[in-house]
Amino acid sequence: MNELLLGLADDELIIGWRDSEWTGIAPLLEEDVAFSSIAQNEIGHARAVYQLLVEDADALAFDRPLEEYRCAPLVELRLLDWAHAIARRWLYEEADRIRIEALTSDADPEVAGLAAKINREEAYHRMHAELW
Repeated sequence: MNELLLGLADDELIIGWRDSEWTGIAPLLEEDVAFSSIAQNEIGHARAVYQLLVEDADALAFDRPLEEYRCAPLVELRLLDWAHAIARRWLYEEADRIRIEALTSDADPEVAGLAAKINREEAYHRMHAELW
């Protein structure tokens, strides 16, 4: 379970960073605001999951060697093309939905509760991606 949670947290952290790269340069003002907001949510989700795993979330998030990160290659890509960034956003949200929904049924009430909270927030990310 810790590997699954670590992968989730790492994915959320890195996709949040990648989304934040669109701040100030997105093709529409509304998308600039949307991607910035989504980035903040994703990084917040990462922090919450890291805190489930360890007491020092920042150390886990930032003080590991690169090879210890469990994020998917999809989130690592630095996409400078808006169409590719939108396609990644949709693909990521679909995969994330499956993982988060599975975690809402976890036997650990703390994991299930956090997954349910994240899922409520991610619903808006999915709607955003689907509109594109």
